[in-house]
Amino acid sequence: MKTSQKAELVSSPASTGGAGNVFEQAVGAYLLSQLLVGATPPVLIDCSVVEISFQNEYRGWNTDDFLLIGQTATGTKRKLAGQVKRGFTVSSVDAEFKNAILDCWNDFQNPAAFATEHDRLVFVVQLGSNTLLRHFGALLDCARASTDAHDFEKRLSTPGLLSSTAIRYCDEIVTIVKDAGNHDAARAQV
Repeated sequence: MKTSQKAELVSSPASTGGAGNVFEQAVGAYLLSQLLVGATPPVLIDCSVVEISFQNEYRGWNTDDFLLIGQTATGTKRKLAGQVKRGFTVSSVDAEFKNAILDCWNDFQNPAAFATEHDRLVFVVQLGSNTLLRHFGALLDCARASTDAHDFEKRLSTPGLLSSTAIRYCDEIVTIVKDAGNHDAARAQV
């Protein structure tokens, strides 16, 4: 057997050594340190961390890797539910991406767990490619900057405001949501 053929048979340390678990533990340690010092968490920048929990499916969350609860100065509780991923491929045929989007969508649609005016959902990705960071990040920035669903749709249809790749990523999410039985789903909703 040639050396190059042997190399193809060897598994990488990342795939067999638990690299995903190690990253998830590192994210957990970071979040716990935020709790210990009552820090201002990422994304929920108007509050202090008062509670952290992990693997929250038993609590009714689909986006279940972590749940951070923050409290504002006025006493309002805000939730940040997150999925931790080693890598992420934006595609309606990628099973991991599809499942993550559907988990977020189901939580977003569940008013018993998620309040759209206060709470947020997040993906924490270790190995973000330039394509993911540039185009998917731009799509998320566009959604955050939009005042409402109509404004988001208008931004998507304005030539040159977003790249065609970012718009395609939005369409991938719409496809996932539609394939899951939400046949009326549109860009403005997602």
